[in-house]
Amino acid sequence: MGPPDTPFLKKCWLHIFYLLLLATTAAGQGARQYTFNHFGVSSGLASNEATDGLQDERGFIWVGTNNGLQRFDGQRYLSFHHEKGNPSSIPHNFIVQLLLDKKKNLWILTGNGKIGTFDTKRFIFHEVKVKVNDTSMLAYDKELIGDEQGNLFILFQNNDFITWNEQQQEFAAIHNFIRLPADWKFTDILQQP
Repeated sequence: MGPPDTPFLKKCWLHIFYLLLLATTAAGQGARQYTFNHFGVSSGLASNEATDGLQDERGFIWVGTNNGLQRFDGQRYLSFHHEKGNPSSIPHNFIVQLLLDKKKNLWILTGNGKIGTFDTKRFIFHEVKVKVNDTSMLAYDKELIGDEQGNLFILFQNNDFITWNEQQQEFAAIHNFIRLPADWKFTDILQQP
């Protein structure tokens, strides 16, 4: 038996060397640099406590705070507060949740439990009806939930949920299309893709 084929071994070692070289080159690339800006009360934010935020289709950032609703255009804030005696202003300064639906409507849930849409062009709040069988549910923690088909729900934590009906302009259990046992309590609704 003779010595192993050295050209073959050289070729194998050359391939291994190239693979290692590529691996170290790929791993040796520098980290990307990101720039962060911190916004607070000194830069125009209504409060240091932002409760929710989202970006609309026109690029505006909407921020819910414990001191009103704000729209940020990248340069400045436009603030919206409750105005006593003005039914088209937001009904409460504590914004619990913001939600942008499939039709690009901005929904607001406020600290006093009021729910409605905020016209992002005319800056008018429109409260919607919330019908429940047991009025004590109105005191429960609430959450607005939307699905991929555009359905909207109000979830009453550890209790029940009701569904939005656009024709009737109301949230009510009679519009629920999901039927579950009456003794079930809900903690969340999530659509499975």
